[in-house]
Amino acid sequence: MAGAADGDRDDRTTHDSPLLSHLGPESVLLSLARALPGHESQGVSPETAADATRRYEIVQLLGEGGMGRVYLVHDRDLKRQVALKVIRGGNSSSLLPRFVEEAQVLGRLEHPNIVPLYEIGMLPERTPYYTMRYVRGRTLADLLARLRDGAPDDDAPSLTRLLNIFMHIGHAVSYAHSMDIVHRDLKPSNVMLGQHGEVQVLDWGLSKLLAPPDSDPGAAVKTVPGQLIGTPRYMAPEQALGRLVDARTDVYSLGVILYEMLALDVPFPSSGVELLVALARDEPTPPSVRAPTRHVPAALEAVCMRALRKQPEDRFQTVTEMLDLVRVWMELDADRARRRARVVERLETARSRLRSARELDDEVARLEARAGERTMDRAERDAVAEQSTVARERLERARFDAVASLLGALEQDPADAEARSLLAGHYWDRFLEAERRRDFEAQRFFGELVATYDDGRRSEQLTGPGWLAVESDPPNASACLHDFVEISSQRQLVPSNPRSIGRTPLGPIELAAGSYLLVLEKPGYYPERFAFYISRKMPVSKTLYLLRE
Repeated sequence: MAGAADGDRDDRTTHDSPLLSHLGPESVLLSLARALPGHESQGVSPETAADATRRYEIVQLLGEGGMGRVYLVHDRDLKRQVALKVIRGGNSSSLLPRFVEEAQVLGRLEHPNIVPLYEIGMLPERTPYYTMRYVRGRTLADLLARLRDGAPDDDAPSLTRLLNIFMHIGHAVSYAHSMDIVHRDLKPSNVMLGQHGEVQVLDWGLSKLLAPPDSDPGAAVKTVPGQLIGTPRYMAPEQALGRLVDARTDVYSLGVILYEMLALDVPFPSSGVELLVALARDEPTPPSVRAPTRHVPAALEAVCMRALRKQPEDRFQTVTEMLDLVRVWMELDADRARRRARVVERLETARSRLRSARELDDEVARLEARAGERTMDRAERDAVAEQSTVARERLERARFDAVASLLGALEQDPADAEARSLLAGHYWDRFLEAERRRDFEAQRFFGELVATYDDGRRSEQLTGPGWLAVESDPPNASACLHDFVEISSQRQLVPSNPRSIGRTPLGPIELAAGSYLLVLEKPGYYPERFAFYISRKMPVSKTLYLLRE
């Protein structure tokens, strides 16, 4: 619906006449004013009032509040349904000036996110009315309530959807500010969500003209001391205290709406005097603390908390400034979503290639075993060897494609745990394969790759100790052991951390897996160097011969 007749007025107080003195004597205002007591002779003709009655057929009551009722009516002339609002108390109501002012505000605000005014006029018995667009849907308050009640995942709106709604609300408010109008009653129940994606800000009955068009656009207005204008839980401190209000007052209310989207609660859920004291004195609890089970992005929480600062000068100075930061987060989040989609796609490709690689590895092992059978003749052996070669080429290609897909996933998200785990597992298999072949260089290579991507689960297995045993001819040579460390910028191993490990013969000495340099020295002989790799659980035994000087 287009509105709920000043929706949710049970928690709203209104005692102000905001706009009349600034809007000027437009014809419709004069027409309605003449209908007041004392101007009957100049009022609206009975024919005009009767025409409105003929034109609009009441379908149902949509809602009512402190100032009026809103009906769903059928427009017989244009064959459509519209929302029609009538004032409480008819033409004798003290609410008439504010009713007219609300209509004129709507007439001035032409924006896609503000419900448009269609017509203003008088019904029989001089009852003022205006019509506006009828929006089928539900309020933002209804949507947030469903989230609080634990709506099923399929029905629960995502944070991105909520933020899109917030951006539409902000655009409407920013536009109103450009017209020197503040809303003063922004809250989820005053935001209608249409069935086709419409977002409309409703209920401009408490809006305030900041200044006449020819005055300082930054001017503020003051409410009557001691009177509350708006809904306290969504109200800025200065509004609650009856002080000057301006565009930053609406910024605060937008901050409360954003807070509720993040935490599913308002910053100050109390009521009465306790609420007013909290508004004036207390700092709001951050949304992430209020709702620890919900995902609250830090950047959005910072935007929200800045909008909720007590002093207007400490908040965002314009709605646009606030929306810009929300938009930046949404764009980054959209980029993260696109990157995540690419990660998921590459992971699926990698898993498929790794499955193929395991099947091809088994096939290669089977064919190589067959090639070793002595019962085959040469032609059969050659055929099996050819099949084995083709299978190994396919195996290497599948491995290459799997690694390329996983590295591609890490380009999109370097911290993706599954991509890193699959790479570590793949390189671990290659490490074990090299270990079986006693290919120490390949062991070192794949071991370093495992360490690069492993989350620590294989570190103990990877660095499991091996043993070194060394003899020399002649014996009793001093032994100095160096670690080989790779300098990444130069892609070479250099010796470091020298330490004495005794005299020959040595061993077996337990050493962690890795690359080492052993230097033997003995007076009268040239130093002898021995570079070696310790593989896990594997002994290295060597006899070194020293040459005389």
